[in-house]
Amino acid sequence: LEEIKSTPPQEQSQLNLTDNLSEKPSEEQAYASYRDAVRKKVQDAVHYYSDKYLYFDNPQEGKVFVSFIVQSNGTLREVLIQDNKSTHNELLRKIALVAIQHASPFDTFPAELNYDERAFNLDISFEIE
Repeated sequence: LEEIKSTPPQEQSQLNLTDNLSEKPSEEQAYASYRDAVRKKVQDAVHYYSDKYLYFDNPQEGKVFVSFIVQSNGTLREVLIQDNKSTHNELLRKIALVAIQHASPFDTFPAELNYDERAFNLDISFEIE
């Protein structure tokens, strides 16, 4: 059998590190995290519907700039397409609207977001690879 020698632990550093996990996130961090979750959910829905669009005759590329309001309970209140920033392709516009509607409801707002509702703006790009 090998002999196991115990060595004394190294002297601990005097540096005190704070555990960031125990600190509450700031409002800005909470909003950024929530916004990313909303964006991901919409993106997944857009991919689902746009994949089917590729099977249409003569699919086109374009961008749809969408503004929508989410209530604190995650309910979608309003969806608008910004006409001056969006394609005029009706099918792409419809896909963007349907995708946002199907992505909802979203998660409820985190406690750090003390709002009744928040507006979100997304630029949804449809590209053919």
